Amino acid sequence: MFRSWPTWPGSSATPRSATAARSAGRWPTATRPPTCRPPCWPSAVRWWPEAPAGNRAGWSYQKFNRRALDWAIVGVAAVKNGHTGVALVNMGSTPLRATAVEQALSQGASVEDAAMAAPEGTEPPTDLNASPEYRRHLSQVLVRRALQEAGG
Repeated sequence: MFRSWPTWPGSSATPRSATAARSAGRWPTATRPPTCRPPCWPSAVRWWPEAPAGNRAGWSYQKFNRRALDWAIVGVAAVKNGHTGVALVNMGSTPLRATAVEQALSQGASVEDAAMAAPEGTEPPTDLNASPEYRRHLSQVLVRRALQEAGG
């Protein structure tokens, strides 16, 4: 027996199969889609309705890890919704805000120039995966990528 796919107002799932391209909102809640036979699984699931184009916030999460399931050596979260916020993971003992990057962007600096300020005010740890210098460099690269993807 196949499990039902989530179908509440505004949700959708896009099957990988071109013949089964239907919105989950049109499928019965207790059955699988009629044209989707195994191994046809959703390739994209959207849990909430999309916001109107003018109200969307740009965001990005970038991380660098050596293997697929490893913890991130450095991670960066960026959101742009009128104000740009940037957070860093594994650049200190706890996740922290990249206030130097946010201030540089608010003063009109370019994304590339603001990304250079990413390691300011951080104390990256050292371990077997990366030295503090390597983490500082990764933070600059990942902040630049995250800001560009978020629409900065």
